[in-house]
Amino acid sequence: MVNFKLTKNYRWLFLFLLSLWILFLTGCAALRGKKTLEEELYFKEWDIHNYLLFLQQNMKMIDEIYSTNYEPYYFVVDTAEGSVPIQSLIDSKIVIPIIADLRVKNSQEKKLIRLIYEYVLEEYDYVMDAYHWPRIGETLENKEGDCKGLSLLLMSLLLAAGFDSYVAISNGHMWVNGNDGNQWYLFEVDKDPERKKIYQIPGFYETPLFKVFKEQTYKRKRK
Repeated sequence: MVNFKLTKNYRWLFLFLLSLWILFLTGCAALRGKKTLEEELYFKEWDIHNYLLFLQQNMKMIDEIYSTNYEPYYFVVDTAEGSVPIQSLIDSKIVIPIIADLRVKNSQEKKLIRLIYEYVLEEYDYVMDAYHWPRIGETLENKEGDCKGLSLLLMSLLLAAGFDSYVAISNGHMWVNGNDGNQWYLFEVDKDPERKKIYQIPGFYETPLFKVFKEQTYKRKRK
């Protein structure tokens, strides 16, 4: 009985680590190098159903490992120029002209925070790019990005407009939370209707593994 339990635990640990690795490849994690043949084959087999099964299992395991309290964490990402703190990819200065233009065009008197979000959804294409963490200037030039690029762009825009904001990361995905001074809003930059349905499973957006603010990243504490 003891040997069976040990084997089962190791098997679940292996499946968890393998699933987490693959999700980061297929989702929003930036990893160096090219995909191996095994990864290429898994890309072809990956589908929405497998993604949902992974999320349900992974969310449960994260909750088992981590508490709901946070502590400072040094979050480093790999860019074309090398490894850098994720905060270096947040740039509120470069987007100031965009905010100024949106203020002028706000003839319908919408809430500015909502107008900024609509601008990102309407003007930028959502394109999967698992291996690349872009700088804001690159996203502006290419008019596209995945959850990493568009979330960092949206956060930079919100900060430039004077709103509190941070990006949340969990289960290989990234989204934005912003505050207009009265309440917090959750902003999802992925436009795919099937994936958005999956993100609505209970608890997906609650207590993300990472919270990335302009000055500091926080990670849930291990139990």
